[in-house]
Amino acid sequence: MKKKSYGDLVLSLIIIALSVFFVLESKKLPESRYDILGPGGWPGAVGLAMGVLGIVLLVRELLRLKKSGEEEAEGEKAKFRFPYKTWGIFAAYVVVGLLLKKIGFSILMFFYMIITLYLLGERKWWKILLISVIATWVVSVVFLNLLGISMPEGKGILRTINRAINMKNLF
Repeated sequence: MKKKSYGDLVLSLIIIALSVFFVLESKKLPESRYDILGPGGWPGAVGLAMGVLGIVLLVRELLRLKKSGEEEAEGEKAKFRFPYKTWGIFAAYVVVGLLLKKIGFSILMFFYMIITLYLLGERKWWKILLISVIATWVVSVVFLNLLGISMPEGKGILRTINRAINMKNLF
């Protein structure tokens, strides 16, 4: 018999709470005279999308738990399983945020992708490295060269490495 896991249920509630926070904070940003959306438009849209997806996840998990509860034998209690993958990815995200200015976006994204792919279950190292390299390069080129958005480059030799990865001024 499978054990019940409440990790996705807890995660959906966290996502919903964060989405409410995003939407409320985006409303505090000043309005723009030139743009319909203004500075709070994008964060508000992301918060709204997070909320909708969080509600979808919540409903899905409640239905799954109800279905598994009907199948469970009487007298047995469901055990909480700690969501190691979710918190591992979140911890890696926090580390990236803390080290971003010192190490630089491209290098950190590469290592973040490796950790995330491993935690999500990929075990073929060649595949993890290939996806990490391609994703890092594509995101760097799109943000820097096509959208013109600068990313933190790090300090010292790390700045040089980040600039080489980014292929700055490619287009």
